[in-house]
Amino acid sequence: MESKKSNSIKFILKNILYAFILVFAVAYGTLLWLDIYSHHGDYIEVPDYSDMTIDELSKSINEKNLRYRIIDSLYIPNKKRGVVINQNPQPGFFVKQNRKIFITINAIKPQIIKMPNLIGLSMRKAKSDAERHGLIVKELIYQEDIATNYVLDQLFNKSSIEPSEKIIKGSSISLVCGISPDKRTTNVPDLFNRSTKQAINNIHNSSLNIGKTTYDNTIKTSKDSLLAKVWKQYPAFGTKRQLTLGSKINIWLTKDTEILDRISEIREAEKQRLAAEKLQQEAEQKQLES
Repeated sequence: MESKKSNSIKFILKNILYAFILVFAVAYGTLLWLDIYSHHGDYIEVPDYSDMTIDELSKSINEKNLRYRIIDSLYIPNKKRGVVINQNPQPGFFVKQNRKIFITINAIKPQIIKMPNLIGLSMRKAKSDAERHGLIVKELIYQEDIATNYVLDQLFNKSSIEPSEKIIKGSSISLVCGISPDKRTTNVPDLFNRSTKQAINNIHNSSLNIGKTTYDNTIKTSKDSLLAKVWKQYPAFGTKRQLTLGSKINIWLTKDTEILDRISEIREAEKQRLAAEKLQQEAEQKQLES
């Protein structure tokens, strides 16, 4: 009797073991198939395609098992015609095989567009519309008017350009905006740890202009300049200083993470110090009132 019971238990345990092995094998096989199918863990660092011709780009893309698509073309006079001037994802990003890279090239022939009508729009709306048409807002010029930060005129090569007048896509324009006597100043924006593009956008959104841009010795290539971050600005943020609309801000950029981390720590310590001072002042004020 005991022998039959023992054999029955062994039989059950053996079946449970076989079932466990079968489940494990199926699960492992499925994961292995998914891993192979999706190239799990097989990531490729996106190269810097800047200044490559289409032939050079195609060769490099094929070597990396990637794909590309040209989504736009701009005309930059001081660049070689037909070369890559922008890409997405940016150099240094890691992507899966067969990922499509979106490319912007310098037009072989300048693309002619009609100048949009930006007059009467707010500065931010005008800037957005200009960029949507492939134009670059290079400078904000202010003159006396009751409508602060509304566009009074649009300039190309320092002369007014009429709506619908032909202009090369990628050209830089200036916006003449109003400035009333009671709204002449703005706060200094915080540009720390921003890229050049982000910094310029923040500066313009604050109704200011970009001044001198200085890259340190860690910036050696166009790829480096894209990855560089602002570590210093003048006038500095946090000075409670008000700037007249249209004033310039100079920026300094680096790729050195040690510099950025050190400044970040200093900024955080200063922030905590000011917060502690404020709490102490509030406590002292309460004591005086009581």
